[in-house]
Amino acid sequence: MAYPRSEKDARARSLRKLKALEKRARSTLYEIAGFFEEGPVSADIDRLLDDLGQGFTALKASMDDEVDRAKERA
Repeated sequence: MAYPRSEKDARARSLRKLKALEKRARSTLYEIAGFFEEGPVSADIDRLLDDLGQGFTALKASMDDEVDRAKERA
């Protein structure tokens, strides 16, 4: 795979990969939750999913900032 030519291209590729990662993580964690009855394991999985969601949001914001800085430099 070729290296991204711009920050905008890097952001677009990264968003696609993050979306796939989030989908796989949710699917896997829900599968794990299905092995156990409702309780501490499912509560921890819910917290982990919340943390992942916050992390993905923060990362997306950082990528947006980087793209904006690149536009300002151009």
